[in-house]
Formats: sequence, C-alpha cells, structure tokens
Amino acid sequence: MRQPIRTDHEQGRTNPAPSEPRAPFAVALRTAFREHGDVESLRDTICSYVDAARVRGEPVERVIIRRRSSRALAATLLALAACRDATSPRTSLDVKIALASTSGPTMSSDADGNPLLTCQLNFSLTASGKVNATWEDAIYRFYAGKDRTTARDTLLIPSADVAQGWGAQITPGERQQSTWNVTAGLPFGGEIDFRYRPSGGSVKTTAVKFECATAGVLNAAPPTITSLTVEPPSGELPAGDSLKVNFNVNAPAGLLEVKLFVSGPCTYERIIGAQLQTTLAQTLVVPLGADCQLNVPLTVALGVLDAGLQVATKTLATSLVMVDKQAPSVTPLFFPAGGDRSPTLSGDFFGGESIQVMPNAADNHAVAAIIWEVLPYGTKDSVVVVNNEVPTFIFARLQPEWSGPIQLRVYARDAVGLTSNVVTTAADSVRVHPLIARPTRTTEVSGETWDIAIDSKRGLIYLRQGNDHRIAVLSMATLQVTETVALPAVPQDFDLTPSGDSLLVLLYGQPQITVIDLTQTPRPLTSIPLTVDPALSQAPVGIRVGSTGKAYVTFGGTTAAARTLAEVDLATHAQRTRTDAGVDGNVGGGFSRRRSITRC
Repeated sequence: MRQPIRTDHEQGRTNPAPSEPRAPFAVALRTAFREHGDVESLRDTICSYVDAARVRGEPVERVIIRRRSSRALAATLLALAACRDATSPRTSLDVKIALASTSGPTMSSDADGNPLLTCQLNFSLTASGKVNATWEDAIYRFYAGKDRTTARDTLLIPSADVAQGWGAQITPGERQQSTWNVTAGLPFGGEIDFRYRPSGGSVKTTAVKFECATAGVLNAAPPTITSLTVEPPSGELPAGDSLKVNFNVNAPAGLLEVKLFVSGPCTYERIIGAQLQTTLAQTLVVPLGADCQLNVPLTVALGVLDAGLQVATKTLATSLVMVDKQAPSVTPLFFPAGGDRSPTLSGDFFGGESIQVMPNAADNHAVAAIIWEVLPYGTKDSVVVVNNEVPTFIFARLQPEWSGPIQLRVYARDAVGLTSNVVTTAADSVRVHPLIARPTRTTEVSGETWDIAIDSKRGLIYLRQGNDHRIAVLSMATLQVTETVALPAVPQDFDLTPSGDSLLVLLYGQPQITVIDLTQTPRPLTSIPLTVDPALSQAPVGIRVGSTGKAYVTFGGTTAAARTLAEVDLATHAQRTRTDAGVDGNVGGGFSRRRSITRC
C-alpha cells in the first residue's frame, strides 16, 4: 500500500558568515612554512586557497617557491595535486539529517470513514564541506506490523518534492529544520533515504528512520475472537429470512478489519473496517437470498486483523438449514382490449387474440412457474421462471374457434412445489367471438401505391401511385391493372364522389381539385379552382367528399393561419372557410386518418 508523504514548508536555515579577505597566496605559503614547516599544514593552506578560487570561478595559477629545499617543493606539488582531486574530502559536501522530534500519531478519518494516522516529523539538517549540492529523488520505505526489517512498500519521492521541503540547494555550513507530515491507515514506521549530489561529485545518501506507532502496538499480543454465535443457533431458518451473527473481539494493538464469511447453502462475504478500537462486540445481519440451497447446513467463519497485522480466525459449523414451507402468491393485473390494467377483467375479445396479464408473483424462496387456465375449455399453459426472474407479462391466447363466455385462472408454483392462491375472473365477464375466415386473394402491381379507393359499383379499385404521377385501375375480378390515368403532377390525395361517377384528386402544388370522370373512356380531366393565400404559402393537402355534395379540403402552409378547412360545393364550385373546424379554424394541415370508401 502506498502511503502519502506531505512536506510542510517550514524551514529554518543557518548559513556560514562570509569569509574574511585572504592574504596573498605567496605570503600565506611562506607563513605556513615558517610557522609549521610540515606537509599537512602546507597542504591545508594550499587547498584552502584552491577551494576558494574554484568557488569564485577563478583560475588556479601555478605556484613556484624559490629558495626552498626540494623537500618543501615536493610537499607543495603534492598539496596542489591533492587539491585537484575531485574525490578529495575538501571538494565535497557531507549532509546529515536527523529526526529531532515526532508529534503524534493523531487520528482522523477519510471520506469513507476509514481511520487515518498522521505524524509530524521534525527533521534537522547539517551540511559540512566546501561545495554546494542539489537534491536527488528520495527513497521512502514503508513498514507496518511488528516486522520492521522488511518494507511493505517502497516509493520514490521526486527531487522537486524534496527540494520543496529543504530548499533547492545545500550550501556548506548550512543548518536548517524541516517539518514533514506522514499519513497511513494503520500504525506504521518508515525510513527515508535522502539522496543528494555534491557539485562535481557522485550521489550520496543520508538516511533517517521514524515511527508513527506507539510501543504498545509493536509489543501487543495477537487479537482473539472471544465468542461467535448465530441466531437461530440450530434447526430451521425460513427461506428469505436473515441470519444474525454475533461476535466479540479483543485486539490489544487496535482492530483494523473484520471479515465475515458464510458458506454452505450459498456464499456471503462482508468486510467491515474498524477504528483501531481494542474491543468490538457486534451483530451482523446476513440476507439469505433465492440462490441459497435448501436443507444445507450453514457454516460461519470470522477473521480479524489488528494494527500489528496479526490475524485471528474462528469457524462455527452449525446444524441450521434453510427450509421453504410458505406458498407463493399472485396479485395479477389484467389488460382488457383497449383499456388500462385492472385487478378485474371484462369485455369482448376475438378468437386468435391474447389476454395480457401482469402476474405479480412472489415467493419467499423462488417462483418456479406461472400457470394460467381458460375455462370452460380447460386449456392450460405456463411460463417457467429461471433464476427467480418472474416475467412482467404473460399472454393467454384465445383459440380462433372459441365462442361465448370464458373465465381465466392465474396462479403460481414455487421451487418446492407449493401452489399459490388462485385468481379467477368473474363468470360471464369475458366473452369471446369466433373469427370468420374470409377468402383472400393476392396480386402484384407495379409502381408504388400510396392509397386505394374501392369502386364496388364497377368492380374496380383505384390505386394512387404518387411517384408515377398516375392512378392505376385494378379489376377486382381478375386482379389485373386494366388501365392507368396519367396526371400532370404527384397525386397527393383523392376520394370518390357519393355517386361513384367521379374521382376527385389533389395534385401537389396546384390550387385546384382535379376531377376524373369515371363514366367515360378515356377518362377526361376537369378542374375546380381553389382560393389560396400565396403570402402564407397555402396549398391543398387533403380531400374528403361528404354525402351532401360538398368536398372538404384541408390546406397547409408556413403558419397556423394557413392550416384551414374549406368547404367546396361541387355543383356551384363555391368555397367557404369552416372556422368551426379544428382549434379556432386551425385543422393542423390534414385529415387525421385515411379511409377507403366503398360505394354501392
């Protein structure tokens, strides 16, 4: 588990005071020979000057010593050589970080209510050497439980985060403090390897360890489960009921987690997060669903985990079994033809139709089937229920030959064979009418037919074929097209006159009624003009002919004012707007449905 480390920018720095101006190199060198005369003192003097020159970015000049012995000259050259060595201690930097103090741990909770422990770590830093250094990525090792030798997790702290806590650069002689907050969900410890790179050198490490746990956690005894019982303790548990599990736990180190596992007739698992309490007495309610088998003994197992990552388990094998002695139930709702659902059923149906039923079946364990029966015919059918998924609807089909009053019975059966209550519709409330088989003939006609009008007087059917700009004439005797009537535009709607001698057609985009004379061959075309409002883009869209010798034409257009109904006298061609039609004269641009007209 990864544990976050946060740095609070609380730092204190102590930097060395600027050095005093140095004497000329030659003077310092002569003084060193005169006062000390040994190689170590000479090297110290030379290296101090060389280090200072490098820090200032100045070149290091060659030094010639005159009137000195060969031993002194050799010592001087050795000292210069040592100062040029990048690995020499005098060109590096050593950083030591120590844990000055720890505050905590303090307890809090996350958004899900899980415990959080936070410690405030106060670190101190000292730096000694001659050059500056920069931070590298740090390594954080996380420890939990009693074992502090093996890390539970390791993560990298980016160098930018480290620098945020300590500052971007480390300088010689620096002393500072930094406060870090560490958080985890249980008592823990850690070790941070702070890595840094001196200027011109290789990476170095200073490590610091910390604990965010009390000594009692590390030395605590393992947890114990002092009791584990179930209710009821034995015997039979009705299917659909819940099992109660009672337990008591002692955890000197603090309780971290409890896991309950139920097996046997089915499996159930539940994990409960704790708040590091040392004792816990609790009752858990376990639902036992329809997937649980009957007559199989239940086994309950409990496991606990404490803050020291110590585990205790306990298993209880019971003689308790689930049984089903309760019958299922149904509360059906019926859907009469053209009506809303109701707990009662009445009305007329036709053979071949189906009565729709919502069974609303339920059982404490599992519904196995929904059954229905039609009386007095004794026809019975059912739906098998799988995985206790009761169907929302069933459909009781009525046979085509049935006639007279019927009753519908609906009930259910559960997985152990118990039968529910039986719901029967009232006697003589539902009647079935048999279907009459009519002779049917079919034919194929070329073209796209949008509508038909039946002329029984002549034994013809008129087919409105819009895309073909024509009316096709079909003989009912032969089912063959005997002729076509060509039109100058798309026929948008048509209807027969009451006498059956004329076919009135509306052509797309034309403000007129086109009249086809059916009494003559070939069929002559005449027209009746219609008055429209061009400003409203008004145009005729639908026509119906009444028995009073009037034609009724609906208009469409760009606004509601255009969508009107006109009454046209077929004898005088007089036209008037019917303002009593529709809503305030607005008929919506067309008739709601098309009818086929049979003339005798």
